[in-house]
Amino acid sequence: KTSANYAIQSGTIGVGYERIQPNFQTLGTYYSTNDMENITINATSRLIDGKINLIGNIGLQHDNLEDHKIFSHQRVVGSANVSLVLSEKININGSFSSFNSFSNLRSVFDYVNSSSPYQNLDTLNYKQVNKSGMLSASYAFGEDSKKQSVSISLSGNQSVNSQSENTPNESLFVNSGFTYTLNFS
Repeated sequence: KTSANYAIQSGTIGVGYERIQPNFQTLGTYYSTNDMENITINATSRLIDGKINLIGNIGLQHDNLEDHKIFSHQRVVGSANVSLVLSEKININGSFSSFNSFSNLRSVFDYVNSSSPYQNLDTLNYKQVNKSGMLSASYAFGEDSKKQSVSISLSGNQSVNSQSENTPNESLFVNSGFTYTLNFS
């Protein structure tokens, strides 16, 4: 596993790489996560004297590195976060993330008995897409001995699973909240 980040005037940019070989062992036991490769890119930026902060990440992960398994997974993960400091009292935050996963499963029977490498390439192609978003705002007020704040938040999560183009299974969850805080010093 390695990563490198480069500082620029108002933020950073970086890359990361991770590889765990198939059947990797540590201290004589199998490592719980193995046979995978992960590549990531990330960036941060501070604008207008830190009043706007941006963070972004994207990564690609896949397994079955030596093509010995009958199944393989590919994942693309991305996220973005924005925070705005409008004043000492008002803050706004927003975030979005997406997780896309693709699985390909070949049955052992089809794999062993195929007459060509192109026959029965797969018996199951499974796609999963999860998207999450969040928006929140807070307002702080009061005296030093009796600080108060009010915040409101809205979040959503959408999930789509499909085994073929004709059979998507979709769900959407939306949550909201309101918070009042009173702090005595």
